[in-house]
Amino acid sequence: SVICTIHQPSAVVFEMFDFLLLLTQQGEVAYFGPLGEASSVVLDYCKGLGFSTDEGRNPADFVLDFSASAKSAKKVDNAERKKSDEHAPAQRKSPATNYSGGDGDHIDPELHLPSEPVNIVEAYRQSGFFKQTKKEIAEDRFLPKDFKAPEFGSVYAATFGTQLKMNVRRSWNSVFRF
Repeated sequence: SVICTIHQPSAVVFEMFDFLLLLTQQGEVAYFGPLGEASSVVLDYCKGLGFSTDEGRNPADFVLDFSASAKSAKKVDNAERKKSDEHAPAQRKSPATNYSGGDGDHIDPELHLPSEPVNIVEAYRQSGFFKQTKKEIAEDRFLPKDFKAPEFGSVYAATFGTQLKMNVRRSWNSVFRF
């Protein structure tokens, strides 16, 4: 198993992964499951929640925008919704007012949003992916049978002396830059 964090991967690199753990900006799980061939599984999952994207768009960019929508899903004034619905088809590109982060962040306009805000964290917790993951954790299928977690004599991985030595060296180097 390899665990890695990758920022703004190309579609080719993104397709090399088998599983995706997608976190919201608040650190909550928005999706944990397989990517599928050509990211079909994760894209179908998002589509089931009402999110879709243009054909040919990088799926990595899409899922990042999908996860960003979690912090920003908020109700929109009914008059504003009616006004925007008059000018858009049922599957529409939603304006940032529907899903704006409130701190200047905006969702990519290529992300087709559902007509009503969706709590993607709660949707994941109700999904089959979440139930399957909980089942595998309960069955202890994530770790090899012979795995033994390291044990430490204290709550700290390093002794007090090692910590002191490293902090003194770091302070010395920052004061006396040689």
